[in-house]
Amino acid sequence: MEKKQLTRADLAKMTPEEIVKAQKEGLLRDILSGKNKHPASAT
Repeated sequence: MEKKQLTRADLAKMTPEEIVKAQKEGLLRDILSGKNKHPASAT
């Protein structure tokens, strides 16, 4: 089963240390690949 990907809203509530840990765990893959775009920037 694939790990739940974090959203930009999730990141806004996290500390830098938590973000680094999430990245190492692969939880930011969608954001980093551009799949989870911010609604205001989606066209």
